Amino acid sequence: MGWKIPLEIMLDIPHLRKYHKVILLKDWLKIHGLDPAIEMGRNGDWWPKLYSKTDPPTPIHMIPNNQYDPEGIVRVDDMSKLSHVSTDISSTIHLTLINALGDRLVLDWEEAKRALNVSVDIADEGFEHMLAQHGWATTYTFHGPQDMEFAKTITEPIRQVAPMERVRGFMEEYGNITAKILYLQGEVHIPRKPGSMRFITPGARDKIIEIVVHSIRSPDRVRMLAEKIHDRMMEKVGGRMWMAAHMRRGDFVQLGWVMESGLKEHMKRLKDRLRHGRDLLQDIRETRFLMTLPIKGVEPDKRQLTLFPPFPNDPFFLATDEKDPEARSWLRAHGAVLIDDLLTKEDRREFGWSILVTDVKGLLEQAVLGQSYYFYGHAFSSVAGGAANLRAGRGADIRTSLQD
Repeated sequence: MGWKIPLEIMLDIPHLRKYHKVILLKDWLKIHGLDPAIEMGRNGDWWPKLYSKTDPPTPIHMIPNNQYDPEGIVRVDDMSKLSHVSTDISSTIHLTLINALGDRLVLDWEEAKRALNVSVDIADEGFEHMLAQHGWATTYTFHGPQDMEFAKTITEPIRQVAPMERVRGFMEEYGNITAKILYLQGEVHIPRKPGSMRFITPGARDKIIEIVVHSIRSPDRVRMLAEKIHDRMMEKVGGRMWMAAHMRRGDFVQLGWVMESGLKEHMKRLKDRLRHGRDLLQDIRETRFLMTLPIKGVEPDKRQLTLFPPFPNDPFFLATDEKDPEARSWLRAHGAVLIDDLLTKEDRREFGWSILVTDVKGLLEQAVLGQSYYFYGHAFSSVAGGAANLRAGRGADIRTSLQD
């Protein structure tokens, strides 16, 4: 048995429309005189025989998933800014970097410097110009936790470099498509970077940060209830900063994706990370130094400088999909406060029926994680990545999020 959850339950669509031109599939169907009941709702695929059956037929251009960025190709937004990059692939510098690249797609910025024995003090603009002279393009993107692309965090902007002959621009290939619908088939989550491509300018990359922070958010009822739960956690810890963690169990245990298969070992790992978090919060308060992500419209959260850090035995908020009653009782006995411990009957009535759905409750848990003063999560999980992004968007010190 499964549930089809309306997108409006998970995203604040009216808010998103303030920033971007967005329609839902049901809107498309209504506009074109088609019955919204024909929506398949299985995996987000576009069904041309159903959805494009308009009068006259709606032109559609489909991009097969494996043609979007086939193996060995670096997909970027717009190559027009790369006209200064040389096509010479015979220089010693070019070949040295190719050797360092091996069978990978790109080189990290600092790794390219080491390969060329370039001083770490060289100006970024100077190094980028040197790379361009020898056929290498600089791209702007984000570092994924543990060098993986599951979490989709935007909290660590980076540069990467790629040989120009492997770079392909989205605008160059698809910018002149005249069809009314441009459809990228299949999923774009794994193993792609946030934004599903790399960017040629830091400004283009920063627009992704602004979209994540300012445009995409959960509905009002989720955010308002998360703020209430923040206050209840503050009461539980006596007004001090409180910490949180995401313990993914369930299918991750079956797939072997958990860092620790046993519950006790998993809790030990989690508490080790929270112990580090407590020390970090203490250091931040003593040094009065905040390291935040420079995001337009976001101010540093000064509460990290004024509130007292957690005590060693303070309870912590734990978001988890662990369902076993005995296991949940054991987690509580070892300091965890679960979402059900913080919800009242009145909360559930005001929120509505959707809080009964696991994914919706997970969205609420993620919003609560985003309110924490230190957060530890799993590098394989986009729930944890979303929580890290929420924290960056409210001005939390970026060192106070850890995913491994």
